[in-house]
Amino acid sequence: MARSDSAAVPRASILIIEDVVTVRRLIASLLEKHEFEVAEAGDRAEALMQVDHATFDVILLDLQLPDGDGLDLCRALRESDSAGDAYIVIVSGRTTEAERIQGLDAGADDYVVKPFSPEELVLRVEAMLRRPRRRLDDRGIGVTGQPSPTTQSAGNDKPRLLPDSQSAQVDGTTIELTRIEYALLSTLLDHIDSVVSRDDLIEACWGQSPTDDHHLLSVHVANLRRKIDPQGTLIRTRRGVGYLLASSSAGIAAG
Repeated sequence: MARSDSAAVPRASILIIEDVVTVRRLIASLLEKHEFEVAEAGDRAEALMQVDHATFDVILLDLQLPDGDGLDLCRALRESDSAGDAYIVIVSGRTTEAERIQGLDAGADDYVVKPFSPEELVLRVEAMLRRPRRRLDDRGIGVTGQPSPTTQSAGNDKPRLLPDSQSAQVDGTTIELTRIEYALLSTLLDHIDSVVSRDDLIEACWGQSPTDDHHLLSVHVANLRRKIDPQGTLIRTRRGVGYLLASSSAGIAAG
């Protein structure tokens, strides 16, 4: 794999939460070579202390921690004022589909399975940093980087995407979304009634990422469906191609 061009990404701060010192130092050295600012934590307590004293753009989180479960820490970080806007990437040896779903449900933006390619990890971090950040968005620009129209009809009830709160309003109920779920919904809305390929959705959610992990995408789509489309009539699968947001069911409008 070709070496990534780290100069294309602004200098960013990354927190590595990993209890195995050799693994933590390996990741830290790699990121430092790509000119990232790196901080380290070996357990939950140290991680919480770090986020209380500094702001991080990306958090790399192992799930096997000596003083608590990493999933609980992921939820705590996502809900915190100091780290809630950071991109969270789980880096774990837990490999089953159920475990990956749990990680994404806990608020992670991406999931990297150990053992991993060091270069791929760097590229995934860089891809996330190229995506617009919600906390810097004051013009109604969604995570795909495209200005959202004030309203866009996709059905009679006209539910809305709410960029300021990264949520969707469906049948009068506001539903919180993860960054990836919001990116998926925003992209499907931009192409309503048209099939969006899996590769295009991956690029919209993760940027110019090396991942071609269609399974990871499927997990995020399944999570999004559970939240906004439990009947399975709005988000439709085109097997072997991608997904379609149908306007004939309850619609989604950006606002």
